[in-house]
Order: sequence, then structure tokens, then C-alpha cells
Amino acid sequence: AFAGLLLVAPMVRVAPHVRPHKLVELVLHALGCVPILQDLPLFRGKDLAALNYAADAIWRLDEDRRLNALHYWGRLRLRTARSILQATDEISVRMGDLANPLLVL
Repeated sequence: AFAGLLLVAPMVRVAPHVRPHKLVELVLHALGCVPILQDLPLFRGKDLAALNYAADAIWRLDEDRRLNALHYWGRLRLRTARSILQATDEISVRMGDLANPLLVL
């Protein structure tokens, strides 16, 4: 049995200013039900990676892009966007069901 739960950098929810309009979400969900359209790349959104760095350390962003082979820097695909929105909604709905102590880092 566990005495608690530790989540390291989880994506619990998408910030409201980043989330698309509800109508756009419905259209994307409908398009995502068509198998051939699921792998289509969506439009390129704002690059929010620079927000992770202080103004005097922005030079590290180019270095991180060069060295981080696991990060996907391309356009977000329809299936991925749909999955992210569904997963974050599910996590935020079920957060109240947690009975163990929770530490989010």
C-alpha cells in the first residue's frame, strides 16, 4: 500500500488562455473520429517554450532544441491534440476521487 502520491511535472489541465474555443474543440473532436484525418498536422500555434526561461537565460532555448531529442518540435497532430484535451479533462474530473495525500511538483 502507498502512503501518498507524488506527481512530478504532470499535465493536470490545459491553461484556459491556451485551450481552444469550445466550438473549435467540438469540430476537432468530430474530425478526429475520421481515421484518415487523425494524423493530419494542425496549424502551428504560439511557441510557448520561451515562457519556461528567464529573460537572461533565453539563449538556453536554442541549446535545448538542439539537445532534446525526445521533444517533438513539429506541428501538433489532430489525434494528439484530441488526446491531450480528453486526458486533461479526465484527470481534472477525477482529482476529487483521490483519497491519498498528493504532492505535485
